[in-house]
Amino acid sequence: MKKIDTSVLVGAHMSIAKGFDQSIYQGESIGCSVIQIFTHSNRRWLFKPLTKKAIEAYRIALKNSNIAQVIVHASYLVNCAVENEEIRAKTINNLLMELELCAELGIDSIVVHPGTCDDSDEDVCLHRVSFAIDQIYEQFLQQERAHIPHIVLESMAGQGKSIGYTFEQLNYIRSGCNYKQYVRYCIDTAHTFAAGYDWRRAEGYQEIMNTIDIILGFELVALFHVNDSKKPFNSHVDRHQNIGKGEIGMEPFRRLMNDARCALIPKILETPHETLEQLAEDVALLRSLVK
Repeated sequence: MKKIDTSVLVGAHMSIAKGFDQSIYQGESIGCSVIQIFTHSNRRWLFKPLTKKAIEAYRIALKNSNIAQVIVHASYLVNCAVENEEIRAKTINNLLMELELCAELGIDSIVVHPGTCDDSDEDVCLHRVSFAIDQIYEQFLQQERAHIPHIVLESMAGQGKSIGYTFEQLNYIRSGCNYKQYVRYCIDTAHTFAAGYDWRRAEGYQEIMNTIDIILGFELVALFHVNDSKKPFNSHVDRHQNIGKGEIGMEPFRRLMNDARCALIPKILETPHETLEQLAEDVALLRSLVK
């Protein structure tokens, strides 16, 4: 296996279909120094615990790899913003199990979509997210923990009734948490572009980065989801495109890959692909942008 430059924290979302350990090997094979995974089906509540054999295989694979960090993405079903008690209970239980597993595996970050609002006021929905996070950590911290993963709130496109599409909303959620020390942020380039943050011009890029620094703080940004957008600026439609082939274009990604403020922040691709070879092209492209 060719040595991967882990000083450039670039990677992609990898499948666990063949096992957690295989996601490490596959990520390494396409040039990743970081990867993102689901721990179970992203469209089902069912959460199958890992066997001791699978956990050991994962640890061995990670230890012997060039992968510097593994990040987990929570199920798309979880919704901390909704009023429905059944869905909230399932959400809290699901994220609690994610925390348990990530703590066992030594994984630091669980990326979570803030949720979809019902007919309530947006501020009420944002408060529900804060309250749900507190409920999750209250249960998780009842036992002494050697490792405490972070819940990472992802910036959204504002499609439909989804919340968390402005940096102010993300800050509002974290500020409302009693356990805010365990809450971080994920900035998705395609989502923010669709939500009205224009990455295209150099001035727009600097304005976005300054806003991130002021409202969120770079020290609290756990990762970037690096995706171009199929849909136009401010469309509030979430559709990812391959790097440089969408509405955002190549230059904003070149700026991001050379921005010293973001050098130590992992950058994860979620771009469309049918084969690992196609995904490898986007990984290589991001690496090639680094001066």
